[in-house]
Amino acid sequence: MRRRTSLPKSFRLLVAGAAAMLLCLVVGSNAGAQKLPAKITWIVPFGLGGGTGTSALLLAPKLQKKLEGNGVKEVKVVSLPGAGGTVGTKKLFTSPPDGSVIGSMLPAGGLAQSATRDVGFDLSKFTYLAKITTAPRFLFVQGDSPIKSLDALIAEGKKRPLKVSSVGPASAGSFVLANIIDKTGIQVKDVTGYKSGRSLVVAVARGDVDTTIKTTGGVITFIKSGEVRGLVQLSSEKDKDPFFPDVPSAESLGRKDLMAGGILYILVAAPPKVPQAVADVLSNAVHQVITESKAELESKAQVIHSPATGKETAMLVNNLIKDYANLIALYKAQQKK
Repeated sequence: MRRRTSLPKSFRLLVAGAAAMLLCLVVGSNAGAQKLPAKITWIVPFGLGGGTGTSALLLAPKLQKKLEGNGVKEVKVVSLPGAGGTVGTKKLFTSPPDGSVIGSMLPAGGLAQSATRDVGFDLSKFTYLAKITTAPRFLFVQGDSPIKSLDALIAEGKKRPLKVSSVGPASAGSFVLANIIDKTGIQVKDVTGYKSGRSLVVAVARGDVDTTIKTTGGVITFIKSGEVRGLVQLSSEKDKDPFFPDVPSAESLGRKDLMAGGILYILVAAPPKVPQAVADVLSNAVHQVITESKAELESKAQVIHSPATGKETAMLVNNLIKDYANLIALYKAQQKK
């Protein structure tokens, strides 16, 4: 019978130590995963048919899968439209800061409306998670308009007041227009009462007005049919709409002074005072699913894929708040004349 030889004590201690370390790593990784609520509600402050709603519907199931290890079993998109997006944004602002509620946001609308009333939220206090898209505003004219360029529009506006379709005073577009008036000296006549961004472009296509300020969201069919034509994108070259490369940027025309307020952003945010550990997990996951969803966002939501981190998004909003403070002051000064 062969005698069993025992392993050296030092070797046995080494193996036991390695096993203990492995167990600690496994347990530690599970214990270290930041727990989140089982259900996350994603608020969209508009209807679900546009770019904002469609992008949320595309991203929500991917976000749920990304956060399974954090205990998330459902990410449900809920539409809360009203008052130009401020109803849903206020609901997000006042929701519990525990990771159970996030939301899409278009900050320019809130900044514009806060100029004339209390909207019930402070954009500087949200917990910003990521940016989905950057959409430049265009100056549109009718497809067969004799006005063929930005210079021609400015020249015409110095001869007579240009009729501009608008959703009403103190809208985001009216503040952008105030800057254009200030920098070019054109005359305008605001034609108000339009209920949606799409109706602004319809007015241009029908010839009811000379021009309007609008992103391409929801009106691509009018552009492709030739019913309306973009004269300029109020953006830098970097932020141009890649779907319409033939429409020049303000920067390329040497008119960077017309870019203030010229970009519309769709962001993802959470309420103020979300714990940093929770915010970090949410921000990383949201940014990852946006980054991984370029094809779907561009083809189905028809938005420009332009992801940014939560930190980058917060800096963007701070700069936007400063820009709009200047635009609002300019608009109010013009209204007094």
